[in-house]
Amino acid sequence: MLPNYPTGGTGALPGPGAPCCSIVAGTSSRAISSWYFGDGALLFNQVASGFSSVPAIVPLDLALNHSVAQRQPGGSFGGRISYDITPRFAAELSLDYGLGKMEIRSRGRTEIAATSASFANSFNALFGLIGSPSAATSTPVIHSDGRQVFLTGALNANLLTSGKVIPYVTVGAGLIRDVGGLPSATLVGNYTFSLTPGSDPINETDTLRLHYRASDTRLFGVLGNGIKIYVTPHWGFRLDARAHFSANSVDNLLDATPSRTTASPGSAVIAVNPANKTALVFSNRASTQNSLSGPALANFRTFTSSGTQIQVGLTAGLFWRF
Repeated sequence: MLPNYPTGGTGALPGPGAPCCSIVAGTSSRAISSWYFGDGALLFNQVASGFSSVPAIVPLDLALNHSVAQRQPGGSFGGRISYDITPRFAAELSLDYGLGKMEIRSRGRTEIAATSASFANSFNALFGLIGSPSAATSTPVIHSDGRQVFLTGALNANLLTSGKVIPYVTVGAGLIRDVGGLPSATLVGNYTFSLTPGSDPINETDTLRLHYRASDTRLFGVLGNGIKIYVTPHWGFRLDARAHFSANSVDNLLDATPSRTTASPGSAVIAVNPANKTALVFSNRASTQNSLSGPALANFRTFTSSGTQIQVGLTAGLFWRF
């Protein structure tokens, strides 16, 4: 089973975070849900631009706003049963199980890896400016999954009605059902640092999950051709190619979960870019809002797919006529 890779669709990210964290007069920060994408990466990079030694975070926006989960080529197996209506036409019902997985393509994997690496590098560089021991980490985990079942009703038209080699054409329709789930990518970023030895550390965690949703069962049309080669009047070989046409329905969904530990009395750190008056606030005080305090996101659709998925099946098998 050989699929194409449709990329049509529209993307949208969550809007800017609400103003928050007014610790230093004349500066502004925003309550963001994640540093990995959109307004969170923008806010960090606005502040980081004021420090030559702090690299920018590479936002995950391209992977969120584009089609990166695609069906991969794979084997298939199944069976067909046909009924000869006339010597020219036969009705056929087939059931096929496709082994090709849904995977995040190499471009998406590269973007995820770049964002993850930049998270750790950027925060370690920023916290290094205040001279305190720090540890910023980011761990990406990518899963691939999902197979397909095809149920097809078709009409075969024989181009010849006699002989040992019978070419034919196929037209039909059916249902595709996805089984086994869809891929996902999870990024878990954490930074921990203390202002003074022995003080309660500021510890914040940024968890982002990119996953996908598609219609479990959808209609498709099929066109194809092939040949039947009779070895005896009752059995032989059959070779054919079929193109399955269905709507491309794989959408990108985003979950973001910010969290922190709190302490009493606790402490707070603010990083300010004097040029643009933007600020980052890190705090373990329960009474002090930090920048990573935006609302959790669940199933936010960042990309709505469009276009046509075409999967070409190349099949060889034995048939028995009874």
